[in-house]
Amino acid sequence: MTVTGETKEEHDANLKRLLDAAADCNLTLNEDKSKICVTSLRKFGYLISYQNLKPDPDRLQALFDLSIPSSSKELKRVCGMFAYYARWIHALLQASNFPIGPEDERSFKDLKIDLGRASLGSIREGVPFEIETDSSDNVLAAVLSQGGRPVAFMSRTLSHCEKRYPAIEKEATPVIEAVRKWQHFIMGRFFTIVTDQEAVSFMFNQRHHGKTKNTKILCWRLELGHYNFDIRHKPGVQNVAPDTFSQMCNAAPGISLLELHQSLGHPGYTRFYHFIRQHNLPFSGKDAKAVCKNCHTCAEVKPQFFKPDLQTLIKAVRPWDRISVDFKSPVSGHHPYLLIVVDEHSHFPFVFPCKNMRHLL
Repeated sequence: MTVTGETKEEHDANLKRLLDAAADCNLTLNEDKSKICVTSLRKFGYLISYQNLKPDPDRLQALFDLSIPSSSKELKRVCGMFAYYARWIHALLQASNFPIGPEDERSFKDLKIDLGRASLGSIREGVPFEIETDSSDNVLAAVLSQGGRPVAFMSRTLSHCEKRYPAIEKEATPVIEAVRKWQHFIMGRFFTIVTDQEAVSFMFNQRHHGKTKNTKILCWRLELGHYNFDIRHKPGVQNVAPDTFSQMCNAAPGISLLELHQSLGHPGYTRFYHFIRQHNLPFSGKDAKAVCKNCHTCAEVKPQFFKPDLQTLIKAVRPWDRISVDFKSPVSGHHPYLLIVVDEHSHFPFVFPCKNMRHLL
């Protein structure tokens, strides 16, 4: 729910009316998840502010995070991707030798900016969308296009659990992830999904009514049933753009996870793993947890809490050797509290109604 206003006074008045209506209906708003008095917000793929509408920068974050090629194979992939979009940008990256020189590095950065400018155009009505997907051992990627022009990019590392998926589920994951991410673009419109796995195109084909024994794939088929789409197979050699993002990890060559942990100021596991996922680094949560656990600095500054020695409970060998006592409340009647005493030997309960909990008996 979004509350707006032409002025701050109008916004505050509209917000007050909303809060009053919520209070009348006994509704509670989660203040921790609410954002009050923001000057811009992300909606439907755009960054909206007063008298200004810009495309959401997140649509191109995967493109801007694409690292400089660290091998000849990665260089060929990048050159192929820029050539694939040559009709929208003036591709000049022609480096054939590796390592590439400073001039080629500048061309690589300039081409990313040019491709970003071409991609951040407005969505064109009447032009069907196309989602191209690909997945590798560590990364999934997808590209949203209209008439061959890229509209948005997506890539992220697979979680530790996702890396253990069977091959068919791993290839199907970017399809469902892309549809979820760009549902505000494709909901209610016909679009096409392109995958380099023929088995995935067969399973998600809406004209295929055969039985699916894989529960995860079946649930994904049901989720995709809300959309109007066609899915087709495209060989990996021709599936240039998503293949480039999935095969090129955005981590710097030879990066050490421990050095990264130290350079970030020794964050805890949660913030450290969030940084890894946000920047598409090829490390799992298990790797991040191991670094945080074995870090000497973190071990020295981490607060130590008192842990009493483990003690064995007295074994009840006869009645009343050990009893358990607790209150149960509230209950209806003149005595809203019940004092419950259980003999641990016979497990026989005793219940005493009480008006309050100030006295045990």
